[in-house]
Amino acid sequence: MVMDWINQGASALNSGIDAVVHYISQNGVAIGFILVIAYFVRSSVTKNSSFIEAAGGGHVLAQGTSAARNATSREEELRQVRLRQQELADERAKEAAKLRQEKEAKERERKNNAARKNTNLKGDKLGGNKTTTTTTTTVDTPGYNPMQPWATHSSGYRPARRTVNGGG
Repeated sequence: MVMDWINQGASALNSGIDAVVHYISQNGVAIGFILVIAYFVRSSVTKNSSFIEAAGGGHVLAQGTSAARNATSREEELRQVRLRQQELADERAKEAAKLRQEKEAKERERKNNAARKNTNLKGDKLGGNKTTTTTTTTVDTPGYNPMQPWATHSSGYRPARRTVNGGG
């Protein structure tokens, strides 16, 4: 008895699905055409915001009423406030950029002065052959030269000791 009800419900559901599929197969082109037209109409309506505001379900103000004038004056007031805030932000950004440039210029000047103070020290990139000028004499202090490691007092490169447990 319960199985008969389930079978009848499934049969009704299948027949309904079959009817929908048959309708769509008979009228598919017309349905597609209607959907394309509806899409283009909706996209053109969304581009024009006055249709949306009127159909939005909110309050629609009559053009000549004081409420409409108040709304437009409020919108204009908000636009002016946003414009002033943008101007203030632009001014602050210009001031910050100017301060940053001044700070960078001071830092460059400080670095240049520090480099000028050290111009009396001459040497190569490896740190060797530095000439230091004292009040009376000039002293050459030889540094490590990798092309002539035997020429200096430093021992240069020494490889690690090879051991049994060295891992290699």
